Order: sequence, then C-alpha cells, then structure tokens
Amino acid sequence: MSSATDTDTDGLPTTGGAGTDPLGTTTATSEGSSGPSSGVETEASDTGTSEPGSTTTGAPDAFCTDGTVDSTEECDDGNLIDHDLCSNNCLLAQCGDGRLQDGEGCDDANDDDSDSCVMCAVAFCGDGFLSVDEVCDDGNGSNSDGCVAGCVPASCGDGFARDGSEECDGDDLQGMGCVDMGFEAGMLACDAKCGFDTQGCCDTPPC
Repeated sequence: MSSATDTDTDGLPTTGGAGTDPLGTTTATSEGSSGPSSGVETEASDTGTSEPGSTTTGAPDAFCTDGTVDSTEECDDGNLIDHDLCSNNCLLAQCGDGRLQDGEGCDDANDDDSDSCVMCAVAFCGDGFLSVDEVCDDGNGSNSDGCVAGCVPASCGDGFARDGSEECDGDDLQGMGCVDMGFEAGMLACDAKCGFDTQGCCDTPPC
C-alpha cells in the first residue's frame, strides 16, 4: 500500500506547504518567505538628520551695541564709546545723564543750577546762574551796574563807579579829569563818598 506522504530524492518526507525538516528548522514554501525566521522585526530607521546642506541655525540674540536698534533701545551705534551721542546702555546722550560727553565741560547728573556744574558747563561768575558761593550774578561782565566782579553787590569803595549813583569809586573816575570839571589843570580825585574831589585842580598851573 502506498503512503499519502511523498518523499524527495533523499528519502525525506515532503508536504505541499511549510513544514519542518528533520532538524526542526522551519522552511518556507514557494508562496511564503524563504529562509529561517530570526523572530526580530526590523524597520527603517529615522536618525533625524536633515538633508546635506539644509542645516538650520537660530538667529543670535540681540544685544546693546550690536549696531541694530531694537524696541528697548533709543539708539545703537555698535561701539563701546561711552562719550559719544549714544551711550553704552543704548540711551541717547543728554546733559544731566552723568556721563561726560563730547562738548560738555561737566555732567553732575542733576539739574541744580546753583552748584559747580551748570547746564553741563563749569559754573563761573557772570554765567547768569546764582551759585552757592555768589551773592549775585547778573550774567554780564559789566562792573558799573548793581553786581560787580566777584559776583558781589556794587558798593562805594569796591573800586567800580556805579552808573547813576556814584561819580567815581577809588581810581575809577570814569575818564573824568580837572578839565572836565572846568579847571585848567590839576589832578582830579575821588572822595570816600564816591564823589569827585577837586582840591587838586586849579585854574592857573602849576597847581
């Protein structure tokens, strides 16, 4: 009687589908996948790398002195010079900011016009600003008005003849002489009350 199982030329049984050889290895049929199965599934790997030449870098963070004015800056000249028109903290330079800029004689970071720095210029007698060490300051260089050299009020004896109230003061005779007073010769002087003293004048020289 013949068996339902065919044998190959080596005498091993064969089937029409997948089977197991005498060593226990699974074999595939012509319809299935060939070769032994490892039992490990594989899939395409994704390394996450971009195409060559397509790398992306982020823009650098903005900062003061980068040369570009952003929304938080008044200016940005791209340098570290702190005494030009744009300071190192990207603020426009101005009198009173405490930084000595080009064109300023001083900058004491305040708006007090009675100290030694007035509107970013060194204070002086005659600048028109009353400093703490001045009694007056009329902003001019005239010594014939009410405020004279040294920024003190005019007074008889200060050596400056005051217009409208003094004929003379010390040696300041305002260009007058004995001839101007109606005499022929002599030496005009000034008395202690800042009036002319004509005792040294005469009509007939020598006096």
